[in-house]
Amino acid sequence: MKIFVTGGAGFIGSHLVERLEEAGYTVVVYDKARYQQDNLLDFDRLRKQIAGHDFVWHL
Repeated sequence: MKIFVTGGAGFIGSHLVERLEEAGYTVVVYDKARYQQDNLLDFDRLRKQIAGHDFVWHL
């Protein structure tokens, strides 16, 4: 299963991502951290990034 996590670079999100990966899930993290070049307010791009995932976890 593929899981899309917004806010996954923070304290809670990073622990969630770690647990999901340990459980065998494929995880994509989307965050507004400096190294991230995407913008959560760019809805068209966000929609494309989310496409194909089974679950979105928004933090």
